[in-house]
Amino acid sequence: ISSVSFGSSISLSSTSKFHISAAGIDIGADTNINRPEAGVLGFNINGNEKIRIDSSGRMIIGTVKNVNSGVWYDDITINNSNGSGQSGGTGIDLVSSDDSYGGIIFSDNSAYEQGYIKYVHNSNYDYMKFGTNSNDRWNLSKDGHWHPATDSSYDIGSNSLRVRNGYFDDLSIKGNVGIGNTTTVGRNAGVSTATGALIYNTTTNA
Repeated sequence: ISSVSFGSSISLSSTSKFHISAAGIDIGADTNINRPEAGVLGFNINGNEKIRIDSSGRMIIGTVKNVNSGVWYDDITINNSNGSGQSGGTGIDLVSSDDSYGGIIFSDNSAYEQGYIKYVHNSNYDYMKFGTNSNDRWNLSKDGHWHPATDSSYDIGSNSLRVRNGYFDDLSIKGNVGIGNTTTVGRNAGVSTATGALIYNTTTNA
């Protein structure tokens, strides 16, 4: 039998199944759901496979139906790597209402929202916030300013993990300044009164 048409619904018992060939099901003239490989489900539009769910349960979207080697992060893959320019790009656009929020949330099986990146559209604030351990940590304002979510709470770098260099037009500091090199020779190395220098006196400023 090449085709069968039904004028009404079909009911099956709880233990009955439909068996369909790997060619799948056609929905109208331009849409098809099929089995391109063993254990793989393909969704096709206009003769091209748009979405695939593979035998591992991974969803692959795009023009190339394979994943990269990052096996921890490949549950959903968008792959247009055989294209160029606009056709080779990939992206996810999260469109929220003007008075709401958009976000990417990181949870585990014991706690929701362990980490997140959120964009606040509400009240025209338009800023992005970054959180860990279910708390806001840093914000990026709509003007491009980077600041902590809470005053005088968070550090950049640590005693064992230092930022290598910093370049500033102006630097304003409220509080103490630590000088890394504590030897007199180290402090005075390269000092020239012609170019100016800041000398730290360990006796006066101990």
